[in-house]
Amino acid sequence: AQSIMVANMGAARAWVRMVVVIVLAWHAVPSAFSICINRFVAIRRGGPGWSHSLTARHAVKFVKKSQAVYAPVDIEEFYTATIGGEGGAPVGLERDLITRYFGDGDFHGKGDHAAAFQNLKDSMQKGEPFVGEDDGSGWIWAVAGLNVNTGLTLELRKSTPLGMRALMVARQGNVEEMFSTLNWKLV
Repeated sequence: AQSIMVANMGAARAWVRMVVVIVLAWHAVPSAFSICINRFVAIRRGGPGWSHSLTARHAVKFVKKSQAVYAPVDIEEFYTATIGGEGGAPVGLERDLITRYFGDGDFHGKGDHAAAFQNLKDSMQKGEPFVGEDDGSGWIWAVAGLNVNTGLTLELRKSTPLGMRALMVARQGNVEEMFSTLNWKLV
């Protein structure tokens, strides 16, 4: 019985030694992750290692950004895909966006929907106001976007909206043709 007790004490001592080694190693040699976190916190708080020249915004300047490459856009194909409907006035989110940006609508798009829709038609017909450059193609685009401050946006463009969400496109000066057969479910 005494030999079993001695063996158990030896195992207990080995266990205690192992725990002590793990605890000492844990505190003596911080991991690379904790070093990164500590430096980030120090920089953000203005602590040791902080300097005006080393901030997140300045670090981005060293990253080389590549130019986005877009596939060629077939505007006629997009146009014919959007005009397979019954036309008429929009409902739902599209109506509210139009009312907000082309009418007297509030943040939620509540307002005079009919007047805002007519104002959108008139603006597309005239081609003003528009955002960006005019590529001279004769097309006018209604484009949705997302802004951090204002939420969903709606704007008109006279150039192909690469990297954006195009809702509809019409030939400037012949907008009524598009609106009379527009498929609002696709928009």
